Amino acid sequence: GSRVSNGQHCSGSDDLAAEDLARETCNAVLKTCEESRQWEQGLLLLGRMRECCPADEHSFAAVIGACSAARKWEHALATLTQMQQEGFLPKAAAYNAALWSLSDTAAPWKKAIDILQHMRNM
Repeated sequence: GSRVSNGQHCSGSDDLAAEDLARETCNAVLKTCEESRQWEQGLLLLGRMRECCPADEHSFAAVIGACSAARKWEHALATLTQMQQEGFLPKAAAYNAALWSLSDTAAPWKKAIDILQHMRNM
């Protein structure tokens, strides 16, 4: 069955609706984190989402965007990797955000080439 915030397993359409509402609420907060460059709060919320609902591709993309906006390329790339490990296929916007995070002069340019090659193989 689906998960609820108290950790009990349950089933039914009401529980799925509650899970969807929780995810939509979290994603709205994550989008706000992205727009305000609050990457640390975004990463924290992404980790805590497991308590109430599974993250989706929008959740990961917003956190990658927040990390990118703050030029935290290590965290952007780690979140992109986590997204892929959890079975989500990143869309162009997530890849673009990860690439943008690498525009910092201290970022390794080889990482950008790796991302571009991965995009090419999609």
